[in-house]
Amino acid sequence: MAFNAAAGAPTAVFAQLDRLGDSRALAVVAGQQAGLFVSPLYALYKAMAAVKWARRLEALLDRPVVPVFWIASEDHDFEEVRRAHYLDREGKAVSWTYIPPSYREGLSVYDIQIDSSQIAGFLRSIAEDTHPTEFKEETLASWRKMGETSPDLEVFFAKGLMTLLGGQGLVLASPRLAPIRERAAPVLRREISHPGESTGLIAAAGRTMEAEGEKHPVHRRGDEANFFLYREGLRCKVTLDSGCFAVFPPGYAEPLERLTQADLLRELDKHPANFSPNVILRPIVQDHVLPVLAMVAGPGERDYLAMLDRAGVYPWFGVAPSRVLARPRLLLVEPRIERHLAKAGIPESLLAEENWEAVAEAFIRSTDHGAALDALDAWRLRLTEAFSVFSRQLGALGRKPEVSSALARTAFAYMEATDRLEKRLRDTLLTGQETVASQKDRCMESLRPLGLPQERVLGPLAPFLVNYGGGVIPWILEHMDLDARNLQVLHLSRIRDKET
Repeated sequence: MAFNAAAGAPTAVFAQLDRLGDSRALAVVAGQQAGLFVSPLYALYKAMAAVKWARRLEALLDRPVVPVFWIASEDHDFEEVRRAHYLDREGKAVSWTYIPPSYREGLSVYDIQIDSSQIAGFLRSIAEDTHPTEFKEETLASWRKMGETSPDLEVFFAKGLMTLLGGQGLVLASPRLAPIRERAAPVLRREISHPGESTGLIAAAGRTMEAEGEKHPVHRRGDEANFFLYREGLRCKVTLDSGCFAVFPPGYAEPLERLTQADLLRELDKHPANFSPNVILRPIVQDHVLPVLAMVAGPGERDYLAMLDRAGVYPWFGVAPSRVLARPRLLLVEPRIERHLAKAGIPESLLAEENWEAVAEAFIRSTDHGAALDALDAWRLRLTEAFSVFSRQLGALGRKPEVSSALARTAFAYMEATDRLEKRLRDTLLTGQETVASQKDRCMESLRPLGLPQERVLGPLAPFLVNYGGGVIPWILEHMDLDARNLQVLHLSRIRDKET
């Protein structure tokens, strides 16, 4: 409860915490690393999905179901969380990298300090690089204050997520909390008491999948323990070595120490906070310490969770696996982008299908002389048909090697020349059509910033919170479709339609 209070939890969260103490209560859990400014967007979408699924399942089951977000702040892969991005006034994606004070490789995210001056600098860049809106000053001031009052990345993330979804009753969980560490101990005790067995199950499942021609997402050599040990604040890898457990701090080629099974079990009893589950044990610990009914997971997570289930890891630990729910995938379309797409005649279906080549092509064909490409397509088709007809008319003569090869070379030369003509046409079409070219670039940068899915690059801050205020969050939550399997396209122009 204290962790959520420190993150600024409103009354709705405390009510959910009380309900979570009910013996009949269940949880829908989502989780992600503590990205700067609650980025990227798919972390927020996971949390939103947990809220919506909890409400749906509570109505179906007629028992308390609480949404919980597990902040994966033990993770020491700082590269995963140190960058943030926003769109400037020209619609270009701007990248920013956080450089923490006193950083050491191997620090868990919850031990990485926040430098409020850097946070303020990033927010100043947004203020200077984006258009004025009625929401911008208040939004940036709120995040600046969060930076000033957060000691580390975990708390900064928690405060941001609580600001966005606390009013929806989302409960936050941190793996470093003492009750979670203590409840995780039985899982770790079994891992230590039966060294290598869980890893062996996963390795065997991987070999079976390979034999069946399947790719498997989790690769284990066989000597890895499925937990880390903290030494001097660093998350250290543990391997099995001649009946002992060898501890390797980051960058060490030789172990710092070798511990017996008895050593580790004593340490677990006295200092459970020294132990950190790895990617294999994390979902098992999560399902063990919380009354998890279901977990919201992205595509990669679903693959490795399915492999754990196939390997029989859950029953080996005596833990019932939670049901896995697919994370909704969303694309937010701003009004200006919507207008550009409409002008180019681009249907929403192309966005939902993620057919980005067709989207770019539609812009080119929307230029003043775009019909020339239609004519070229027709010419290419007639050319193909002409060679096909000519080949049939040649009959037996056309089947002679010297004739068939000459015909093939001729056809290839014509097609190659047509391809060169098409390239020249495309280059020429956008010459003098700066407006169309600019609209195309702006749309593609908004929908595919840096050439990647929007939800994997941008965070909620800019342009979305800056342009639409905090009301954009409940609006997205309301319109998120839990049952959609393709990319769901949300037009932000409809926020204002609703207001009017």
